[in-house]
Amino acid sequence: MVITIAAITKDRVIGKGPNIPWHISEDFKLFKRLTTGHAVVMGSKTYKSMGKALPNRYNVVLSFEPMKLSDAVVFTDFKEGLEHAKEWAKENVKDVFIIGGATIYKLGLPYSDKLYLSHIKKDYSGDVFFPSFSTDDWEVEKEQDYKEFTFRVYKRKDRSNKYIFEDECCKAYAPRIVP
Repeated sequence: MVITIAAITKDRVIGKGPNIPWHISEDFKLFKRLTTGHAVVMGSKTYKSMGKALPNRYNVVLSFEPMKLSDAVVFTDFKEGLEHAKEWAKENVKDVFIIGGATIYKLGLPYSDKLYLSHIKKDYSGDVFFPSFSTDDWEVEKEQDYKEFTFRVYKRKDRSNKYIFEDECCKAYAPRIVP
């Protein structure tokens, strides 16, 4: 299963530059509990902002430019990276979590079976946003209220009703020949 996981404000803010504009310990703990042991797919900016791969997870990094990392596998093609993560997850009976940033969320949303969204209650300014999506395509499967956020699990209603065509969304990570 492919799951997109994010913390967003009501205006869909997910970041300010390379940083998350809030520090909500309870949300970080929830993220860690949900993703530990699974595959995580992230962009190179997200990887760089963390400074290293996430421990106890299979880390897949997507980058426009080839790069070598000792603690993660790197792909320059979105579909290849996602398929690699899905194969690992299938072999290990695990899930694939798309963990950002904005470009990776936009590319991954059409492939996602579920959304795990922490809706932050306080307003924060930022310049990095979660892509818009139609709540008509998703149903709330679970909701849990916390002091500073509401966590919702959304399940896709109909796989044929993607808001972006897969071929269009993946042009950003077209295959490149690496010397």
